[in-house]
Amino acid sequence: MLNRILTILAISLIAGGGARAANECDTLPECRQLKNEYEGFLQKVEARILALQPSPQFGDIVRNANKSVRTFVQSSEYIKSIGGPVPNGELGALEYCASHGMHLPSARELAQLASRQCTSDIAGKEPCGAAGISETAKDGYYQLNAQNADGQSDIFYFSYAGYKRPAGDLGNHSFWSSSVFPNNSSRAFFLSGDHGYVDYDLYQNYYFYYAVRCVAGR
Repeated sequence: MLNRILTILAISLIAGGGARAANECDTLPECRQLKNEYEGFLQKVEARILALQPSPQFGDIVRNANKSVRTFVQSSEYIKSIGGPVPNGELGALEYCASHGMHLPSARELAQLASRQCTSDIAGKEPCGAAGISETAKDGYYQLNAQNADGQSDIFYFSYAGYKRPAGDLGNHSFWSSSVFPNNSSRAFFLSGDHGYVDYDLYQNYYFYYAVRCVAGR
């Protein structure tokens, strides 16, 4: 819902702004000033949208009984559906989180995790510091075109500039998301704990194992 607000506002601004520009933008300096006004307004709306979005509540990294990090295929059900082997009949990341009353984070939620402010209580302990998410194209930001587990498309822009790698396991592993690349359903997005970027990798192959942090709520 929130993701659509900016698009609606942008369309309204373009439609209304076109009429205004025709009447009020007669010289190059005037048009440039008008452009700056609209861009400034869009930035404020975007900042408000990001502020209103709820922060996902991430659980701890999933571990084995011996406290080592437990890694998973992204979806054991998907691998079985294409006839692939799932070693020892184990659960995939999607299925594991669901079995614990939680959900595997979306690509956007992982980007939010990496973009948290590096306050004194999380700096060095949790991912933080990335430049963040934009709903519109920006210099230095790359587009993420994700299809979430509910089938909904989520297109946004992300920059991991400024990312601060956490110490220990959170900085040494990559973490699965539940979002897949829409034009190639065999690829799912993940967060690099080392570098802070969100990218996608094969998830149809049983030998791709990443770490998992589930998010509260289904």
